[in-house]
Amino acid sequence: MRDQKYIQRLTRDLPQWVERGWVQRGAEQNILAYVESQHSSNERMIIALTLMGVLLLGSGVITFFAAHWAGYEQAGQAAGAVWRHEHGLHCRRNCCHTAATCRA
Repeated sequence: MRDQKYIQRLTRDLPQWVERGWVQRGAEQNILAYVESQHSSNERMIIALTLMGVLLLGSGVITFFAAHWAGYEQAGQAAGAVWRHEHGLHCRRNCCHTAATCRA
């Protein structure tokens, strides 16, 4: 996006530079072609680095879960026990008292 704005500004400014003698007549097309070719290679580099980052991040997440897989069952049981206790479902007996009076 930023490169596209630069190319638009350069396209607007080059004729003025030719009039002032800063750039030789006919060279403005070569300058624009060079800048546009650099733009596309920069864009490809950004896409390649982004793709590599996504792949590395994804493999890191998969590796993390794979390394800690055995502990998830225990963590799930503990989380379930806390949830059941908070919602008054911790009593395993089928009784009619509330969570505050349960002695189980």
